Amino acid sequence: MENPKLHRSRASRLKDSEAKARAFALKLLGYRQRSESELRERLLGKGFSQEVTENIIKIFKNSGLIDDRDAAKYFVRVGEQRLLGKRKIAEILFKRGIKPELVEEVIEEFDETESATRSVQKWLRRHSLKDRDSEEKLKEFMLRRGYRMDTIIRIIKKIKEEGK
Repeated sequence: MENPKLHRSRASRLKDSEAKARAFALKLLGYRQRSESELRERLLGKGFSQEVTENIIKIFKNSGLIDDRDAAKYFVRVGEQRLLGKRKIAEILFKRGIKPELVEEVIEEFDETESATRSVQKWLRRHSLKDRDSEEKLKEFMLRRGYRMDTIIRIIKKIKEEGK
């Protein structure tokens, strides 16, 4: 007796594959928001065909389940919670496959002064600004977190003035 699975039509196999891809994509989106590029990469990496992947992406975009603008705003909020600066958040957005013009748009809305102030205050809980070395270490720390130098200098100056 022949195996009936061997004779299934291409359309039937494609439909099964799409169902599995849809379930996998929904599972990924259940964890956190994803960009179109991230979802495409994960589906292809899981072994789904280009055709199935593009169909799922199209369906999810049309239904509003994936939206790069929403994903970008989500990652900006996450970066803000992690006390990151504009440069670091933009880097994260680029790695997630967000288009440069969209990155510029959502980053422009982000005010890093509040985040930088909180980041410096957190750093000062373990360190002090007693000398030039410690100030340089704070600047290096803030630069690694993606803050602009003008923001860093302004925050340090403000904190020094408040401490006098």
